[in-house]
Amino acid sequence: MMRYFKNIMDGMRQVLVMYPGSDYVRPTRKGFLIDNANLRGDATRVANALRDNIKQYDGEAYYRKHARTR
Repeated sequence: MMRYFKNIMDGMRQVLVMYPGSDYVRPTRKGFLIDNANLRGDATRVANALRDNIKQYDGEAYYRKHARTR
């Protein structure tokens, strides 16, 4: 009976997060703002990389087109 009671109390502690288990990760404050900033930075880096690749490709295509006509 005592083992049953201890199991119930342990479950209640984990649900109420009074004494969290080692695998529980408590959410931090301002988590959405941090995620938003990280995603915005990732989007900026991806956009810059795409822009650079497009400029490089357009430059090569422009050079090939005009190099043949000369």
